Amino acid sequence: MRFYDTSDYTPVAPYYDATRDIPYKLLQTCFQRIFAKAGFPETGRILDAGCGTAQVSLPLIKSGHSVVGVDVSAAMLEVARKKLAPGDTAEFRVADVRSLEDPDGSYDGIVVSKLFQHVGNWQSAVDELLRVIKDGGLFMHVNEKGAFKHAVRRQFSARCQEWGYIDLYVGIKDRSQLGVYLREKGAAPLAIDTHDLAWEKTITYETALEHLRLKLHSEFWAVPEAVYAQVLEEVRTWVRAHPEGEATVETMRPYLVVEVFTVRK
Repeated sequence: MRFYDTSDYTPVAPYYDATRDIPYKLLQTCFQRIFAKAGFPETGRILDAGCGTAQVSLPLIKSGHSVVGVDVSAAMLEVARKKLAPGDTAEFRVADVRSLEDPDGSYDGIVVSKLFQHVGNWQSAVDELLRVIKDGGLFMHVNEKGAFKHAVRRQFSARCQEWGYIDLYVGIKDRSQLGVYLREKGAAPLAIDTHDLAWEKTITYETALEHLRLKLHSEFWAVPEAVYAQVLEEVRTWVRAHPEGEATVETMRPYLVVEVFTVRK
């Protein structure tokens, strides 16, 4: 099975969880607030679209919801399956979110996290997800901001842009377009307070360089190998010019952002 115009995280599956670390408790609190506000069923059926290693859906699984996770990467799904315990109600399968096998109205809720920037023709993915959600179901878009925009990555991005590699995501460029599109489809926004769902993380410039060496950031995957290698060495030189060099530590303060919509058909 081949998927076109979509980001496949298979090459970085072994490292993904070590580098994407939204605190479990914050996600748990976030979903509790959503479900309390929406009156969502305690054991509702939820689709995690573009689930990866199930970081976002794991709190849903552990709270008793029935979760189906789909992703284009079998390797990422294998990591997800290893997190399940006996009694967990979850299924993970390889699928393209633009063409699902599920019947209409199969789910009480849909959760996505940073999906649409990775999918070409992202509107078709939204349409397909709306097809499989029930009337009155929840469409939940959960993202963290500020977790990866450290100085080393910004420097790498700036140098790629100097080479002419700009807007490298295959999907949505402006995330605000998602809310506009959902409203056009008749979905009604549901306000959720997440102002306190923030945390602190640190990274050394050495680790940031290693993440770039491993190509963990998908917006750079379209950069040719030779250019990528040259830019990486230029950024490494830039890092070593700092007084602390690769031992330089940067502190970031990420926070959760959610967009929740009630779907009406």
